[in-house]
Amino acid sequence: MHNQINNRTIAVVGVLLAMASLSVAQSRSAVLKVNVPFRFFVMDKLFPAGECTVQRTGEHGDALVFRAANLHLVQMQLVNSREVAGKIDASKLVFHRYGDEYYLTEVWSAGDDRASRLMEGSREMQLARGMRPRTTNIIAAQLAAVGK
Repeated sequence: MHNQINNRTIAVVGVLLAMASLSVAQSRSAVLKVNVPFRFFVMDKLFPAGECTVQRTGEHGDALVFRAANLHLVQMQLVNSREVAGKIDASKLVFHRYGDEYYLTEVWSAGDDRASRLMEGSREMQLARGMRPRTTNIIAAQLAAVGK
C-alpha cells in the first residue's frame, strides 16, 4: 500500500513538473497579431485577408502556428531560422508577391536574433520559375504572452 502511494505521488509530481515546464515555455512564446490587407498563402494553404495570429511552437521554436481571426483556418508550418544582424527591432511578416498572389516567406519577432524562414509551397515554386517576386513587409503587433 505504501509503495502504491509513493508511485502515485511520483507520477503526480512528474505530471505537475511537465505542466509547469510547458507553461514556462509557453509564457516565453510571444504571439504576433497582424492585420494582412490581402489574401496570402502559407505553403499551399490560402488565408483570407484580415486579422491573423502567428505563434512560435516546438521545443526549439522550429515551427509556427498560423490562425485566421475566425479560428476556422489553422496551419502549422516547420521553419528554418536564419541569423540577422543584431536584435530584431520590430515584428513583421515578409511576403513574396507574384502578380496579385502573396506568399508568406519570413516571420521576424522583435527581440530575436533570428528570422523564421518558411519553405516555398509547390504553387510558389512554379511561379518563381517564370517571374521574380516582389517583397512586401507587414508590421505585426507583438503580444506579451500567450492568451493576451
